This record gives sequence, C-alpha cells and structure tokens, in this order.
Amino acid sequence: MSNNAAFLPDNYLLTGASGVLGGCILTELLASTDGKIYCMSREQDLDNARSRILAMVDLYDPKGKVADQVSRISVIYGDLGKELLGLSRDNYDTLVSQAKVVIHCAAKLSLIAEYPALREENVVGTERIAKLCMDANIPLLYTSSFSVIGDKLYEPGFMLKEDKVDYGQCFDDLGYEQTKFESEVLLNDLAKQGLQMAIVRPGNIWGDSEHGRYPLTGTTVKGIYYEMVRALVETGYTFHSTDDFDVTPVDYVAKASLAVVKNINTVSGQTFNLVNPHPPTYNGIVDLLREYGYEVRNVPCDDYFQALHEDRMLLNGKPYHSSFTDILALIGDDDDLSEQAKYDTSSIQALLEGTGISCPKLDNKLMKTLLDHCVASGLIKAPADQHPLAEISEEITAKVFMEHLYDA
Repeated sequence: MSNNAAFLPDNYLLTGASGVLGGCILTELLASTDGKIYCMSREQDLDNARSRILAMVDLYDPKGKVADQVSRISVIYGDLGKELLGLSRDNYDTLVSQAKVVIHCAAKLSLIAEYPALREENVVGTERIAKLCMDANIPLLYTSSFSVIGDKLYEPGFMLKEDKVDYGQCFDDLGYEQTKFESEVLLNDLAKQGLQMAIVRPGNIWGDSEHGRYPLTGTTVKGIYYEMVRALVETGYTFHSTDDFDVTPVDYVAKASLAVVKNINTVSGQTFNLVNPHPPTYNGIVDLLREYGYEVRNVPCDDYFQALHEDRMLLNGKPYHSSFTDILALIGDDDDLSEQAKYDTSSIQALLEGTGISCPKLDNKLMKTLLDHCVASGLIKAPADQHPLAEISEEITAKVFMEHLYDA
C-alpha cells in the first residue's frame, strides 16, 4: 500500500446507499471515517428514503456498533435520469460546494431489460455524476462490474486485466453489462480531460463474511446466486459443472472500495477487479451445501436441462420455476457458454497489502455463515426441514416461462 497520506475527506456523497453494496459501504464509512455522508436518493419522500437506508445499516451492523454515528447521514434528493440530477441550479451548486468525493454505486439493475431501457440512468447518469465531480474538482469512485467482460467470459484462456476494458467483447442480450462497459469507457475518456477517478469491478456479491448478512428482502433485486442456492435446496437437484463461480463477500468489496478512495491521489485513473482470487467451482458450492446438511441429487446435464425446458421438474405436483432455473432453461446445456475466463487481481492485492483487507476463500466456515443467514431470513429451509424435494416427471406440461424474471 502507498505510504502517501490517506485521502480522508470531511464530506462524502454516496449514491445507491439503499442497495446491496451501497448500504455496506455506508456502514463502513460510519465505522471508519468521521465525515458527513450525503446519501443521494431519487425518492421524493426523504423520510421514507432515510428509513430504507437506515434499514441497510441495521442489516450490516447487527451489533449496533455504528448506531451512534447515523446522525452523520444526510439524505438528499437526486435523480440520475435528470439534468442537474433533478436539482435546481442553486441546490446543485450547493452540492458541488459541499461534496469532497463521490462514491457512485447506484444503477438500474435488471436481468431482462434491454440496453436502451438502462442507458439513461446507468450511462448518462454516470456522466452526470462525473460532471458534478469535474465541476467541484473532486474525485469519483465508480462501481462497475466484472461483467464488463461480456462474451469474453466464454473464451478459454482469457483474462480480464485491471488496466484494460475494451477487448472487442460483445454484449448481445446483456444490456446491464453493456451499460457498465460504456460507463467505464466514458470515464476513462473524461479522465484524459481532468476527471480524477478510479473504478472498481465487484464480482458476485454475497453476504458479509462475519455474519452472512445480505438484504434478501426489501431490495428490488437480489443476486441470482441466492436464487441458485434456493433452487438447489428446494428441488434437491443439480447438474455437473466445473465452471468457476465467484463468491465475493460484500464487506470485502466495501472495505476494498474505501481503500481505493483513501489512496485516490496515487491510484487515480486505475481500475481494480474486486473478485475472489480463489473462486470455487459450481460443483464445489454444491458440495458445501451437502456438507451443511442438504440433500442435492446429481442428474445428468442433458436430463436436468431438458426437464427444466419441458416443465417436468415438479415440486408439490407443480412445475418448479425460479429466476435461476428459468435462465438455465433458456440457455440450456450449451458447451459454448461454459465460463472459461479468469480475472486479474494483482493491482488490488498490491494496494491492500499490509491493510489486513483480503477476500476470504469460500470454505465450510464461510459457507455456514452465509447459509445460516439464508435460513434465518426464511430464504431457504433448514436441512432438517428440506423435504419434500422435487421430482422429474416423464410427462410434459403446459409451459409458464421466465415469469419470475419480471420481478426485477
């Protein structure tokens, strides 16, 4: 880690504070800084917005360690989809004069929305945040995603480096991922015009490593990987896959992000992959579920995917549907869609050296922590209550396809 003086501003502007990552970053800011934190919300009812934000702090701080710090939170209105963030010129100028750094986590996330429906908020909105930073001459931390890899994910031997984003990758049917890619390209261009910024690319964000805490209720969209866990437990069925499956605890992402902010004067212009440097495989996750006590039966890949596609996987006599299984039914067992790529983490590991911040490997202890929270939250039943499990029927039923994806 750099020996230069840490950047510790007295005022932070945070977007996305009611989201999975933003809420954890806010909690870490309360725990590790003394500054005032302005949380931008597009909700007109700021009291309600504050309640939702404080609920995230309560989630990530179950022991109340930062309860006496929440007075430092100021919730302000701002809409990424509007010019001047929906503010009057006077209010915009006031925000410019007060903010000392922006941590931009907000984004419109959807599993099914096409690029045009996401561009205004995710790309143009990021440009508006960047303009605010340039107007105020303050640094920006932008939260991107490891999904900027696009279709290079399926290319054997490919590695997403931290110092490059454009590999000629395609984003067919990947609207959200395309908005993250275009935002990175935009910010790199603005950096050449004087914008001080850094970019972080989180992987699959799971619950925090200490308590397993994750907002399984109360957020618009929860991670598809939690839907994967739910489907595995509820059906008791799986298929064989040796693909890597990233598991990155949210507290690591939050702490690493703030470490980047503290070193912004020396890392400006750089990008960091905040993924697990030791990802488990899909099969490895299934094995850990079994070690926790769940019954998960192996089915040949062709039989598993065909049963989903034909609505023959039945739970309590009805075709089983979830966001995870509906996506699997859509893509099928396609060898060309096997995830082959790797992610470089050398820059972030060098930055974090000596800080005590590191991404934990997924082992029995961490998996138990994550699953304990899933059980306590009601997402899944405890192993003792897992039955009845799904069965695969020989009869094809009328199909209801992908309806759960529209909950996003």
